[in-house]
Amino acid sequence: MILIQLTQNGIKTHYETVLADLQERDNRDMNRTVAPLKATPDSITIDTSHMTAQQVLQTAIGHANGVFDRS
Repeated sequence: MILIQLTQNGIKTHYETVLADLQERDNRDMNRTVAPLKATPDSITIDTSHMTAQQVLQTAIGHANGVFDRS
């Protein structure tokens, strides 16, 4: 998605470059001293690798409905 957005904005780059940048950012965010990026014990991870935006949304809504139905 990011690669498509960059390309649409006239920025020429490669998949490998974008991936390396994202991995570097995530590593930096997870290992910073103040407020490191970490999942909470009750968080839900959705692997969106092979999902459309609509599938991701539906999956997230399904999880949210499950949480609110338990209240």
